Parts: sequence; C-alpha cells; structure tokens
Amino acid sequence: MSFFADHWAIALAALSIMILLWWMNGKREALLGYREIDPPEAVAMINREDAVPVDVRDPRQFRTGHIQGARNHPTDRLIAAEDALKDFKDHPLIICCEHGITASRAASYLSQRGFRVYKLRGGLSAWRSAGLPLSGSKG
Repeated sequence: MSFFADHWAIALAALSIMILLWWMNGKREALLGYREIDPPEAVAMINREDAVPVDVRDPRQFRTGHIQGARNHPTDRLIAAEDALKDFKDHPLIICCEHGITASRAASYLSQRGFRVYKLRGGLSAWRSAGLPLSGSKG
C-alpha cells in the first residue's frame, strides 16, 4: 500500500490508461465502422442471414481456395466493385483476406459507403484452422 501512497501519480496514470483502453475497446466497432467475427459466427451469418462473403485477395489467390459463394473483389479494384456489390446492400458482407489484415481497409471503405460490414477475424487462415471447407482448393 505504501507504493501507491508514495507514487500516487504513477498509480493514477496507470489507472487512467486502463480505463481509457477499456472504454476504447467498447467503442472500437463504432470507430472502425465494422465488427470482427470468428469463423463459426461467419458460418451462422451466411446460413441464417444470407451474408455474402467478399474475398479481397487477388484472383490467383482466390482460385487456390475461397469460402463457398464468395465474391472476389480485390482491394485494388474495390471502387469498381462497389457497383457490383450494390445488389447486396440489404445483406451483411463478410470481408476476408488471407490473415485478416488487408480486409480491414476494405471493410472500412465499404462501411463508409453504407454497407453492413463484418470482417473475418484471422482471415482464411482462421477459417482453415477451424476446419471449415474452401471451394476451389486443391488438397
């Protein structure tokens, strides 16, 4: 207890940082414009809510294996893809890439344009790790 009495400023700063991090975690979805979901939640959304997987990897990577029913719209062509995705404005979009990093930028972009967007946490690596199937994959 004497540490806190002797170093009250450090203790107060640490407590303030912890509170700020806790608060920001609760605001993350609002700040980003999308929510991250795990593979099992993505499967449930595809089956129950007619969610549309959008794979933002390049076509060569897409052909090696993708979520069944996924649309391939690479991030470098996302502006053009916006028109193709307008038919799915009423459906949740699940944005995915290989590891979930590139999908963040695409998810933000589409969210800012009024799409209901979710990002697959961990990308297709997490999908494979969960033992879920991919279309077009060999082996």
